[in-house]
Amino acid sequence: MGRFSEMVTQEAGGADSRAAPRVVIVSGPAAGAGKTTLIANLAVALLKSGRAVGLLDLDFETRALARWAARRAKSADAARDDFVMPATIKTRLAPPPDGDALEVPERARLPQTIAALSESCDVVLIDAPARPSSLGLAAHVASDLALTLSPESLVSLDGLFELSDEGVRSERPGVYSRMLWEARRKKAERGGSLDWLMVRARAADSPSAEMTQALDRADKLLGARGGLRLRESGAWRIGMEAGLCALDDPRGPHTELVAQELRDLVIVGRLAGLEGAALGF
Repeated sequence: MGRFSEMVTQEAGGADSRAAPRVVIVSGPAAGAGKTTLIANLAVALLKSGRAVGLLDLDFETRALARWAARRAKSADAARDDFVMPATIKTRLAPPPDGDALEVPERARLPQTIAALSESCDVVLIDAPARPSSLGLAAHVASDLALTLSPESLVSLDGLFELSDEGVRSERPGVYSRMLWEARRKKAERGGSLDWLMVRARAADSPSAEMTQALDRADKLLGARGGLRLRESGAWRIGMEAGLCALDDPRGPHTELVAQELRDLVIVGRLAGLEGAALGF
């Protein structure tokens, strides 16, 4: 445990002194965590607070964020005047062919793509590849803040740690966590820093006490910031198929719940310099 803690300390130092992150990547230790849904809701929340938002979809397996944005553009034609749209949507990068070695051209174009978005946007939100890859690593290195969406499930925990055969007791960091550590190391070598915020999403079935304890200590063991938990993640999916989200319906039964969780995320994540400011949602 000593060596493990020592590595975490080296990777995590200096996070609290950073300025508001401009490039935010959302990823997860397991596919299907709901990262696209989180990005869509967060984008609308930031837009309603007067920030210009750019979206970059690097999840070539689903292209869910790009499809949501396209559907939102169609919905905008029939929407009311206060309907907000991301200021810029760019997904120039072509889907990488099979084989990690063939991602090199896409990785080479990534800094230019993010730079172009940053010129006109206050915040760039990146939907990370569904699985750890060299392109995903490069995208994390290019970001200021990594938001890890981690459902309360064994599959998610298995991505954070290598689990023992006896149960959910954590042994060593898993594939996903090692990728985050490597991204933070590379970022530090370039004179920057990558903040890491872990957000838990409540599962449909209540996790066991053993799993809850393992998740409770995951952020501390891995060197991430934690403490945020989405209580009703299903409410976040409202309207997604039409390019909408919960905040688009001020009178919806779950709107205030989602809005409060988004406020917590914006404040804890120090997003767009909005902490202490009046939020528009």
